[in-house]
Amino acid sequence: MTSLDEVQAAVERACVEFQDPATQAQAEQVLVQFRRSSGSLPACQYILDRSGSIDARFHAACAMREGVLREWATHTAAERDALKTYVLQYVLMHAAEPQLQVVRSTLQGTLAVMLKRGWMEVPEDSRTAFFQEVHAGAQASGSAAGQAVALQVLESVVGELSVVTASPLGLSWDFHEACRNQFE
Repeated sequence: MTSLDEVQAAVERACVEFQDPATQAQAEQVLVQFRRSSGSLPACQYILDRSGSIDARFHAACAMREGVLREWATHTAAERDALKTYVLQYVLMHAAEPQLQVVRSTLQGTLAVMLKRGWMEVPEDSRTAFFQEVHAGAQASGSAAGQAVALQVLESVVGELSVVTASPLGLSWDFHEACRNQFE
């Protein structure tokens, strides 16, 4: 069993090696394997919380987005809600860090696809609670940057629920259309 520290070190090393043409192909394999590995969500959170490498955080955010959708059925509603809360708190906490813009953007998209993927599975009050949590987080941030990030989260949700800009979730067109209609 690989420890979270070892996973973080491997991802950080691959990010550095990716910059060198001589080691780029091998590094890319490591990063792709990380993004495709099952059960990677704890490692993603660990890297997001502890890594000093923006590149490693970006790959952790990408892996989180892919992993949560791939493993959707294996997580309980409570686990999904906890992950949404974690991601929302993360983007709000790092709102004033311009160097993390690409990481925040990826995580904002992750929030949007999580909300949409669960749209038909949860009652309306759960969806409303998400929007209230975004609003409360924006207010609690006490900063213009936090409020801007909250608006970006909402913008990502609107974009995700639009038929034109929706992510492929492996679900039917009817699902996307039903989500959009309920959102409107």
